[in-house]
Amino acid sequence: MTTVMASTMRIRTVCERHTETLGEGGLSRRGWILLLVVFSCLVISTGRSHARPGSSPFRPDMKALGMGGAFVAGGDNANALVYNPALLGRAQFGLVIPSLRFRLDNDFLEVANFAVDHRDDFALYDSLYTDPLDSSSTQALSDFLDAMTPYEDRWGKTRFAPMISFTFKNFGIGVYNTTDIWIKVDKGIYNPRVYGQAVSDLVFLTGYAHPLREELTVGVTGKYISRRRSGLVRIATSDLGGTNEILKPAYDRLRVDERGVGLDLGILYAARPRLDLGVVLQEAFGQIGGENMPRNLKVGVAYRCGTIPWLPLKDGVVAADVEDLLFTSGDSVFKRVHFGGAMTLSVFDVRAGFNQGYPSVGLSLNLFIFKINYVYYGEESGRLPGEDADWLHALELAVGW
Repeated sequence: MTTVMASTMRIRTVCERHTETLGEGGLSRRGWILLLVVFSCLVISTGRSHARPGSSPFRPDMKALGMGGAFVAGGDNANALVYNPALLGRAQFGLVIPSLRFRLDNDFLEVANFAVDHRDDFALYDSLYTDPLDSSSTQALSDFLDAMTPYEDRWGKTRFAPMISFTFKNFGIGVYNTTDIWIKVDKGIYNPRVYGQAVSDLVFLTGYAHPLREELTVGVTGKYISRRRSGLVRIATSDLGGTNEILKPAYDRLRVDERGVGLDLGILYAARPRLDLGVVLQEAFGQIGGENMPRNLKVGVAYRCGTIPWLPLKDGVVAADVEDLLFTSGDSVFKRVHFGGAMTLSVFDVRAGFNQGYPSVGLSLNLFIFKINYVYYGEESGRLPGEDADWLHALELAVGW
C-alpha cells in the first residue's frame, strides 16, 4: 500500500510540474482525480497476482478482426464498450438492433462432417454387445478407427455472438452473448464416441468517457456477467444427423450459473490531428464465479489517413496493438501483437492485417441500416506463433444506425 501511495504522489508531482505548460486550460480538480484513479489502478495492477484466474468474456469486433485485432486506439461507437471506453469520447449516435454473429473454425467443420458421415459406424459400435459381428463388419470397424485417427481429440469450436448496443458521445450501453460450443471424437477404451461442451456468457455493459482536455480523454466500462456451463456431454448416435443436431445436446445442458462483474479503464490521447494513442486496462477489477479474471493491459496506436489521392478509397486507418503487458498469460510477445488497416470503397469496407502472426482479411457491405460483415482470420491456440493455429470464418448481420 505504501508503494502505491508513493507512486501516486510521484505521478501527481510530475503532472503538477507540467501544469504551467498547459496554459489556462489546465486540468480541473475533477480531471486530476479521474486521471489519478486510472494511473493508480495501473500501478496497483502490477503488484497483485491472480490465483486460479478465470477466463474473461470478450466479444471481438468484426472490424477489429479484419484488421488483425488492432482496435484500442482505432475503434468507435459500440465497440468502444468492449475495447477502450475512452473511445466513447469520439462516438456518434449509434443504435444496433441486433448484431447477429456466427463463427466457426476449420476443425469444427472437419470433425462435424466426420461424425455425421460416420453415423452408422458409431451406431454399429453401440450394438457390439447385442448383435453378433461377421468378418466384414469387423474389418469395417477397424477401417473406421483408422479413419478416426486424424480427428481424435481435436476440439472443433463454433460461436454464436449476438449484441444490442446504444451509443452517443461520451456514453454507451449494450448487452451481448457469446455461446461457444466445442465437439470432438474420441476412440475411447471400449467404444468410439462424440463429445461436446458449451460455455455461454451474457454480458451487460455501460461505459462513460470524460474529456480532460481537447486531446486527452479517460473512460470506464462496467460489466455484469452471467456465465453458464454444460460440462462434458456425450452426444448420442441419434444426434449425429446434422450439424445442428450435434450442437443441441451441449447447448441444452447449459446449467451451471456463475455471476461476476468487471471494470475496464481506458485513456485516449490525440498526439497529432490524425494520430491517436490508446491505453486500456481490461478487468482492472473482475471476478466471475468467485475467481479473479486476469487483467489485460493493452496499448495501441492508430493513424487515420483519410482519402488517398487518385484512388476511390476514403476513411483509411492503420492501427497496431500490443496486449498483455502485465505478462499474465505467459504467451510469446509475437502472439500478443495485432496490426492492420481498413479503407472504404463506395458501399464496401475492406480490411486486412495480421493477428498473432496470422493473416486476416475482412469485407463489409453497408446498405443504409443493413450491414453484412465477413472475416477470415487465423488465431493461435498455443503460446507461441505457429504452434497450434485455428483458421476461422466469422459472419455477421447487423441492423442499425
